[in-house]
Amino acid sequence: MMQKRLRKLEGIRREMDQPHLYGPPEAELTLVGWGSTCGPLKEAVDILQAEQIRANLLHLTGIWPFPVKQCQLFRKIKT
Repeated sequence: MMQKRLRKLEGIRREMDQPHLYGPPEAELTLVGWGSTCGPLKEAVDILQAEQIRANLLHLTGIWPFPVKQCQLFRKIKT
């Protein structure tokens, strides 16, 4: 039964939309959000850019199952 659930999970991962990066990829500040936070976070990125702060947004369309392939995007983010 557990194997059946794991196979379903892999299918869901393949069908999920990929996260979207809004703003310059080399930004100093990255905001991460999902779902309905996209609009306000895009506005925040635009405000920060107007203040000469290089910022971007990594917007996830789903967080379960977490898009493992995008973990590489997180590795590029400075902490």
